[in-house]
Amino acid sequence: MFTSVFGEKHEGPLLDALLRLHAPTDGLLLDVTVNAGRVWVGAENSPDYTSDVNRTPGASVIADAGRLPLANDCARALVYDPPHIPNAGHSSKRLAQRFGTEKKTAATGYLFSDLHRSVLREAVRVLKPDGVVLAKICDIVHNHAYQWALVDFIKCVRECGLTPCDLVIRTKPWPSMKDPRWKRQSHTRRAHSYWAVSRLGRCEPKRRGTA
Repeated sequence: MFTSVFGEKHEGPLLDALLRLHAPTDGLLLDVTVNAGRVWVGAENSPDYTSDVNRTPGASVIADAGRLPLANDCARALVYDPPHIPNAGHSSKRLAQRFGTEKKTAATGYLFSDLHRSVLREAVRVLKPDGVVLAKICDIVHNHAYQWALVDFIKCVRECGLTPCDLVIRTKPWPSMKDPRWKRQSHTRRAHSYWAVSRLGRCEPKRRGTA
């Protein structure tokens, strides 16, 4: 099952809703790939800890998301917003060095499997037993081949011992399924992204009096 959200201007209110529904109230709220903090625009919540691998406007700490300077079992939620277009302006080798991507060809996919696994294994360490990972994932098309980023991410979630529990598809009101800049079209224009919710252990935490 999934929920579809259409035409929201900012990510913040959607992130608030996911935190209210899925995250426990006790513990730190982390954003480990914060960049400029755009996903928090319009949100009532704000992260207690913000980090990025490079010096960026929203990061209070420069840290590898797979090696966080945090104690075990300290966080109620970890927000993860990886790069969405891994091939843009970068060679496969440079991407592998900068983001931990697997070196692949257009035929097998430009995916972030290695980065996902590193972050998710660290999430297992720093999250409380009922903590959650909220991940923004985007599919892309590269060299006329669809890159199944969500499928790849969910596979990594399960490999790392977490359980995928909920999914929101965020859509944009595109006027056309074709970009006017394209000379040739093999797929529809990308007009969606996902917020995937993953949890340690069972999907629903044990909360008295909840459905």
